[in-house]
Amino acid sequence: MSTLVMLVLLFSGCRSLHLPPGVQRENGTWKNSFPDTLSAETRYALLTWYLDSQNRESLDPSLLAYIHELQTQAADKSNRTLAEKLAAQTGPLVRLDASGGLRIDPTLFADNTDWNSMSDMLGKLRDALKTPLSAAPSDAEIDLLFGNESDARAFRSWLSAHPVMIPETGVLQRQELLTSLDQIQDVLALKRRLLDSKAEVNALLESGFGGKALNLLDETRKNLSANSSLALIGDTSTLADFERTRQELPEKILDS
Repeated sequence: MSTLVMLVLLFSGCRSLHLPPGVQRENGTWKNSFPDTLSAETRYALLTWYLDSQNRESLDPSLLAYIHELQTQAADKSNRTLAEKLAAQTGPLVRLDASGGLRIDPTLFADNTDWNSMSDMLGKLRDALKTPLSAAPSDAEIDLLFGNESDARAFRSWLSAHPVMIPETGVLQRQELLTSLDQIQDVLALKRRLLDSKAEVNALLESGFGGKALNLLDETRKNLSANSSLALIGDTSTLADFERTRQELPEKILDS
């Protein structure tokens, strides 16, 4: 084996044992000393870059397991931070549960008929939930991590070619929350349809078009399913009021 080949192999072996910034082994135990100011997203990106740049098969299994553990912790913290941010921005629609996860409280809309405001609120939350969590380390964070400028350049170069997405953890069930938003949107659409129909019926009655008013209520009723309900948003009166109006309308027409 030539001297050049031996040097290359030796260098490769040293690189495979190189630890990511902030990770060290003390008395046989893996530990980290990441700066408190380092975001969870940057930690996740750093560890992902490290694994991508190494020959994983040559890594100490305990180190690999520790890095995966740190990645999981970073992803969980990132998801929790987003949950807290959304709860602060969209409260009282969204709150944090005991585990730090997001819960939607649709009863906020029980007595609300400001359709534009409600649509805007739901839309903003939907957009936020559909936007993937990503890592965008700042120059200050990178400078904090790397004392070696060549490693810092390598990290920046890798980031530009490999956008880092933070995986979803159990604390932020995006699809479940998006499904809840769809259900709320459907219930609000039903409530608006019922209220609009009632308003139009009253206008027809005042104009002497009792027959058209009755037909409108019947048509609206036909479009309701057997399971139509506003209970999801805590509205117990709108549907009952619609049914009462429909039952009382024939007598009102006769009396008019």
